[in-house]
Amino acid sequence: MATACPGCMIQLMDGARRFGLDVEVVHLGQLMAAGTAGAESAAHRHCPAAVGHNHRQAA
Repeated sequence: MATACPGCMIQLMDGARRFGLDVEVVHLGQLMAAGTAGAESAAHRHCPAAVGHNHRQAA
């Protein structure tokens, strides 16, 4: 499941955990970055909410 809202992401993760759902909740920027197969996408570079990723400014 993907969302662009960090607050919604937290709520969705909590709900999935509470109800024992086997779903992965990711930020939309993470999903787009994964779809580029290793290439760094513009969405990834500009996504301040993507947790655990390198946030470089675009040149």
